Formats: sequence, structure tokens, C-alpha cells
Amino acid sequence: LIADPQPREVSAFSLLKPDASSYRAFDTTRMTLEVSGMMRHATSLAARDAGWSRFDINAFILGHGETDNGEKHIPVGPRRFAYIPLPSIESRGENNARVVGSIRRILITSFGNTEESKISWARRALSGHELIERTSKESVALLSPIPTNDKVVQYYVKPATSWSTVTPVILPGYDDPAHFRRRLKQDICAEEQKRLLTRLDHRIDGLLRKAINQAGFSKDLADNAVLEWRKVGFWAGSELADRYHVPKHIERFSRYHVRLQWHDVNKKPIKVSGPVCIGGGRFYGLGLFAADGE
Repeated sequence: LIADPQPREVSAFSLLKPDASSYRAFDTTRMTLEVSGMMRHATSLAARDAGWSRFDINAFILGHGETDNGEKHIPVGPRRFAYIPLPSIESRGENNARVVGSIRRILITSFGNTEESKISWARRALSGHELIERTSKESVALLSPIPTNDKVVQYYVKPATSWSTVTPVILPGYDDPAHFRRRLKQDICAEEQKRLLTRLDHRIDGLLRKAINQAGFSKDLADNAVLEWRKVGFWAGSELADRYHVPKHIERFSRYHVRLQWHDVNKKPIKVSGPVCIGGGRFYGLGLFAADGE
């Protein structure tokens, strides 16, 4: 049997207006990357003030394994911070339907699972820090630490069996290297069409399981998860997967909204704690899941 993995350490913050009068909201579709980038910059400044070495700032905070700006980018693996903006999940309408809204919170975590002291440091060091907009250089938000039992944060960290994306998963590789989609547009028989669609689904399924494993979850969890994917979101309020802003270096890869149900090796449901964030954009908050159900 698969044991419920230990919950990941996180530091959560609310995003307030610079005068701390109320929440500062950011559009999820267009601003997830920008909010994550501003948080990364604020963390690097805090680490510099705290006396972190240039190497540790480059590797753990910025995710750069290279030592010189002119060198080709060298990935550092999972031992680095992930900056994950959290879209609010709000009850709306007469039926109190749960809808994905704007970003008003953010958390810092690591997919390395051994960085509790650094994440605790971030909670202390970033309290009261400002997020600075990249082009205007103006303060656009103030960071205020919040507990993980915050109602919205709980959607992203509590143990749950079923999870669905609030931002799309960017596949960690090409889902159609053999150009099946191009062949599907040609005049082919129904049997050949079915065969190509099956092979395409198999390829996407394999890449999603690879992404789960890359995000620090065990191979058993990745192999036994029940997966469903599509371009349309599973949460009300989410946009089509292709409308989200993604980093240029991975924009060539397909992206999908995904529903995931964790199962053990006996195919029985199992609860797993979040955050669940997978795929090529996981360090920026893309491929983020929220727990289904109450």
C-alpha cells in the first residue's frame, strides 16, 4: 500500500494593497507568471539582506545552476523554491457554486521535501516585504503571512483524493512527435482515426504521469492515479488552457486542464496532501490543482 506522503512545508502570504487597506487582486490567466516573478525577486532581495551566498541565491531562489550570466541555463532540480500564486475559490450565486477567481494569496514551497528550514525562513523574512512591478518599479502589493488553515489556502494543501487544475498543466515534452493530429485531418478510415487517437491519448497520459513523478510524488502514486484531461477547465471560472500566459521557453509544449484522483496499488482511493503542482510551469504556479469536494 502507498502511505499518505508527508505534507509539504509551505509558507503562505496574503497579497495586500501597498497601504494594507484590503486585498490586492491579480488576474489568474494573465498574471500568474508576473506575480510569481515578483515574489521570486522579493525573495532574492530578502536573502541578499540576510547574507545568503550568491550561489545559494542563484540556485535555490532563482533556479539557476550556472555561475555566470553569460552561461547557458543549467537546471538545479527540485531543491529550489517554487512560488505558487493561489487563485481564490469563492462561493457565488444562489447555489453557492465554487468558482475560481483572482489571485489574492501566494505560497512558497519546495518539491525537494527537505527544505523546511528555508521555507520557515521565508515566512519570517518576507513578512511586510513589497512586490515590485517589473517595468514601473512601483510597489503593487504587500506580503502578509497567513496560516495554512486559511480557507482558501486549505483548498491547496489539505489531504484529498480528487484534485482539479486551476491553472493548466504544461506537458514535460511533445505530446505529438509523430504528428498524429496532422494525419487525423486527412481523409482516413474510422479504424485508423481511432488508432491514432488512442496513441495520442497514451502519449499524453504518459507525459502527465512523468510530470507527477517529476513534482516529487512517488512512482506508485504516478502510476496508479486516475487521470482526465481537456482544454476546458474542470472548475467554474477557469479559462481555456491555451489562454494562460506561460514562459517562452516552454510555450511550444501542449497544456491541458487535468482532473486527478489518487489511488493506491490496489486501486483504492487515497488522500494526498497538497500543494499539487505539476508540469513544466510548476515552479511558477502553472499546473496547480485545488482539492475537489468540501
